[in-house]
Amino acid sequence: VYISKKQFKEFLWELSYFNLFEKPMSVKEFIDLMISFCYQLKFRDLDDILYENISHFEKSFKIIKNQLTPYTFEVKMETLEVLINQLVSSETIDFQGEPLQGLQVMGLLETRLLNFENIILLSANEGKLPLGNSQNTYLPFDVRQHFHLHTFLENDSIYAYHFYRLIQDAENVHLLFNALSSGVNTGEKSRFITQIEIEDQHHEIEHVIIENSSEPINKQLIQIEKTAAVLQKLEDWKKRVSPSHLTSFIYNPVDFYLTKILGTRETSEIEEELSQRSYGNLVHYALQIIYEKHLGKKLSCNDLEFSDKELIEVLNQAIVKLNHQTDFYEKGMNYIHKSIAERVVRTILKVDKQLIADGNTLEILSVERNFENIDYYFNEEKTDKVSFYGFIDRIDRLNGKLRIIDYKTAKTKNLSIKEAKKEEEEEKLEQLFFKDDYKQAMQLCVYAYAVLNDTKYPDNFVQCGIWSFAEANKGVQNLQIFGEEEISRPLLDNPMKWIKNVIEEILNPANDFVEEVKQSW
Repeated sequence: VYISKKQFKEFLWELSYFNLFEKPMSVKEFIDLMISFCYQLKFRDLDDILYENISHFEKSFKIIKNQLTPYTFEVKMETLEVLINQLVSSETIDFQGEPLQGLQVMGLLETRLLNFENIILLSANEGKLPLGNSQNTYLPFDVRQHFHLHTFLENDSIYAYHFYRLIQDAENVHLLFNALSSGVNTGEKSRFITQIEIEDQHHEIEHVIIENSSEPINKQLIQIEKTAAVLQKLEDWKKRVSPSHLTSFIYNPVDFYLTKILGTRETSEIEEELSQRSYGNLVHYALQIIYEKHLGKKLSCNDLEFSDKELIEVLNQAIVKLNHQTDFYEKGMNYIHKSIAERVVRTILKVDKQLIADGNTLEILSVERNFENIDYYFNEEKTDKVSFYGFIDRIDRLNGKLRIIDYKTAKTKNLSIKEAKKEEEEEKLEQLFFKDDYKQAMQLCVYAYAVLNDTKYPDNFVQCGIWSFAEANKGVQNLQIFGEEEISRPLLDNPMKWIKNVIEEILNPANDFVEEVKQSW
């Protein structure tokens, strides 16, 4: 996670070892700091193993200090890191137990001249017991044999002697070996075990196979019953319904209930890389900063002319609005995300500039416009209703025609609603907005309904479209209802009934909220 120097100091300055994180004047000063830190740690309430660990680190640091002290040449921090890693990796903490009682952890050579009642021998695999052909020598096997030098055959004999001498007086012997035939750490049992199995007629030998197998997890899907308390919550929800609530329900009913009805939130994690959502917000905010300066006026090409430096400044303002540090975006993947965001913003400006250059008139009416208390009645008596609210990313006039634009990070999906020719198609259309592919179309229908019923805009027609950041050069891709791009109140009658079907499904006491599992391929 990228953290700026300033943030680092704000978060950690109270720590007793904060000076270890600051850039030292020299390597020798840094070693002194680490030795001092280890010394202070030893006065804390520690168990024996931790105390030993710290002491070994302290010893390693002192060895390096003593080695470097006589010399005056400069040592870099990178070199110090290599020295510490080399020295620490070769350190071992010996296991020392009480010789007359309890468990003794020993190497094979340490068992010489000692007898035990119970023995547990680990890693009794071929290649470890005996060690096999792994002598460090430049002399070939034949040369060593000719001159009567030790070869790996003699080593095998030595291992055989140690093994049989160890087990000769034991009452219970457990020989453990890895018998995996595939994957990582494949193994084969030691030849000594095979020898015992074939030749030993006097002892009882038991074979136990221990396998680490995992059963497939049968995940129980979450199901939330619509109790009286839940239904009361849903009645309260009807007073403030957002298009994003409906799309959330289509995606996963349980998530909709937990986040939109109960108001629970997922724990926010520190992002190491900019998430898809934060990337979308970055472009959103940048466009908002650019366009809100020109509200209510007809745009000219000069209004949308930005140098690279000016555009970077706009993106930095958007980053601050995201509550992120601009330092995060100076390197790594976040730098790439910022560069892509810059390119998307520039492409959107270019498309708008081209519209104006081609002789069209473009007037920005609002950015991030919120609407509230837009009522939709379920019955003719107007006793049952829901109230819509939400935010529209951009409302403008292109050649005098009102347009609603919703920015999306993802590509556009089905924005064309075709008229039903047969009765079966009519029934399918009734359930159209239950399909995941039509989420964007459903959102745009609610926005169109909200704007056409808002007293602020006297228009009888509106165009609705998605401007996808993934296909920014395509411009606004318009919603088409029965082949019409200019949407009127009568044209919205059917889509609003289908939206009503979704809302009634949410409110239906007979249907529980059941978790949807999305397949990832």
